Amino acid sequence: MSTSGRRIAHAGLLCLLCTAPVCAQHWSFQIYGPEQGLTNSNILALHQDRQGFIWASTEGGLFRYDGDRFRFFRAERDANKGNVFSIYDSADGQLWVGSAAGLFRWNGRGFTAVPGFEDADLRDAQAIGADARNLYVATEQGVRALPLGGGGGIRVISSKPSSALAAASDGTLWFSCGNLLCSIRDGREQQWGETSGVWPGPWRSILEDGKKRLWIRSAETVLTRDAEGSRFHEIVAARRLNSTRGVTVVADGSREVMIPHAGGLLICDGDRCTNYGPESGLRKAEVYSAIRDREGSLWLGYSGHGLAHWLGREQWQNYGEEEGLANPAVWRIVRDPSGDLWVGTNGGLFRGRQQNGHWRFRRSGAVGKLPVYGLVAEPNGSLWIGTFQRGGRGLLRYSPRTGKKLIFPTAAATAGFRVNEVRRDDAGTIWVATPTGLLRLVPGSTKLEPFPLPLDGAHITDIKFDHHGLFVSGKKGLYVQRGSRSRLLTLVDGLKDTFVESVTLGPDGELWLAYATPCGITRIDFTGDRYRMRHFTTDDGLPSNVVYSQFFDVRGRHWLGTDNGVAVLEGGRWTTYDTSDGLVWNDTNAHAFLAEPDGVIWIGTSNGLSRFWPVARREAVPPDTLITEVLRNDRPVEGREFDSMTHLLTLRFTMLSYARQSMKFRYRVGTGSSPWMETRARGALRGASAWRLSLRGPRGSPIGSLEPVRGTAVPAEPTLVSFLAVPRQCGSAGGGFNLDLVAPP
Repeated sequence: MSTSGRRIAHAGLLCLLCTAPVCAQHWSFQIYGPEQGLTNSNILALHQDRQGFIWASTEGGLFRYDGDRFRFFRAERDANKGNVFSIYDSADGQLWVGSAAGLFRWNGRGFTAVPGFEDADLRDAQAIGADARNLYVATEQGVRALPLGGGGGIRVISSKPSSALAAASDGTLWFSCGNLLCSIRDGREQQWGETSGVWPGPWRSILEDGKKRLWIRSAETVLTRDAEGSRFHEIVAARRLNSTRGVTVVADGSREVMIPHAGGLLICDGDRCTNYGPESGLRKAEVYSAIRDREGSLWLGYSGHGLAHWLGREQWQNYGEEEGLANPAVWRIVRDPSGDLWVGTNGGLFRGRQQNGHWRFRRSGAVGKLPVYGLVAEPNGSLWIGTFQRGGRGLLRYSPRTGKKLIFPTAAATAGFRVNEVRRDDAGTIWVATPTGLLRLVPGSTKLEPFPLPLDGAHITDIKFDHHGLFVSGKKGLYVQRGSRSRLLTLVDGLKDTFVESVTLGPDGELWLAYATPCGITRIDFTGDRYRMRHFTTDDGLPSNVVYSQFFDVRGRHWLGTDNGVAVLEGGRWTTYDTSDGLVWNDTNAHAFLAEPDGVIWIGTSNGLSRFWPVARREAVPPDTLITEVLRNDRPVEGREFDSMTHLLTLRFTMLSYARQSMKFRYRVGTGSSPWMETRARGALRGASAWRLSLRGPRGSPIGSLEPVRGTAVPAEPTLVSFLAVPRQCGSAGGGFNLDLVAPP
């Protein structure tokens, strides 16, 4: 939110924010349900297949998610339906599911029952496993092996009743056997009992994690074995976890494992475990299932509350009322020498302290519930606080250690003292931007004195200084004082607007400006008395032309705070973060940021505070781009040819990437010289009657085409093409795809 627009918003902001679904969370979640086609909210099992689809088994059947919508699939054997509990990809690329109706194999269009497993009641999440040669299935009649390459029938390799198994990397097949744990290696079967640290089960979940540790779980106990030859030992943090169904341990593709339970989700790296429950933003419901997808995001399946996509767990944490930040409209953030975090909001000043790894905030008595729009920490821990005071008297200096407050009034009487920004220079002088001009408090003085500028009487928004001079932004333009020379830059000098919202010093001595109007940003480079301006907008990759703040982090990366999230310039491209990535709210506030020496970034928004931790992005498999459905006159079609009776063509296509929920769409109509157009929503294209449709995947690779029959009659009405899901990651290299409608040769 802009500084200039904040006073109008005070009255209605709290009523608006109290309805926000993610208010005051540690993390953010995207919930999927009936609106996306997931018609049952009890998620029994989750899986991501090799192609990238997310599979969700529910009490109402099996669904596949393609980034656009959920599609229902049947896995039934005659009258025996049964719920799917086990979903597995074998090494040869085949997809298998297990249910109370037996074992099923994916045939490219649906699931086919596998003969010989009619009596298999597969009710546990890890009833299916495989090595390079065989598929293994745990049944009440024993463990069965099915050759993956064909050339043989089903073999019973152990007659002991089993419900869960795992094929380990050393060639050992581990499986539950009644109340015991068993293994087979090189044809030798072995039982594991108390001498090996294994308690009586039954063990309903078995897996090997990324560090080759073995995990087993019963209804009340989780045991692990760190290395071959060592004893199993209990995970104390998982003792007596309650799960009403779906007792499982899930590998997350790294060194951690996830343990869903009635109180949330336990994530463990060996014996070090952290539990995430309602206090972390999870719903107050049992977690039945969980997976980590290949892009690193977590998905949680709830009991009765649908499917949740955990957004930005490794990078973003959010703070609001549950952490004590009673007013979510954050305007200023500073860190004092003791390590405490101070947050200025629309409703007062809050002090944040980290306790046992969690941040808690408490309202300071320094200014009561006055809005805080200026905040500076002194080296001794004292704070300079600028507020919006209808009946106030001046600038406040506050000592958190002693509680002492000193008011520094203006030299001339002021009816209402309002502050837009407070800065401290290296000499200790305090500069104050107000709606009527610039004030300063020199060391030793007791009153704020006016600092004459060509901007006097105008709304002053920001102040910056370096060894070259002073820079002041406001409603009349940008004041620049370099040495003994000064000037006021306005529209005639090249600014995009005279109302400059903020001014930022770049690492190379350049200035960056943001405006109070949607003009993008401006860079100013100085060479002696001369300067050069360059302007940047969404045409240059910015996420929005409405920019409230700019800053540079410890690595020298350029950040923007906008009305549509935050963005950082990396490798010549803008990477955008918004609520789909884990940011608490897309509408950031002017000057509400803090870039810390360890790389942490704090962002203040109109609906809470976010903390960003820059972690290295994991190398992900390039997502597939797929045509998911083609409709001719609202009916599914199989072929690629369309006659003159085709008056409506609907094409659904998607990219199997879930890291970003907010994506842009690109399309083009006409020849290759036609311009590309973008949209974020469902749209329709009208083209000529003779056309060729081609779809391009990441890095421009063609992935499909549709062509009309040549020589057919021209329809009386123009052909209508509607498209529903064509994502392209803004600023990413090779992400997304293009819709190209061109006339045939």
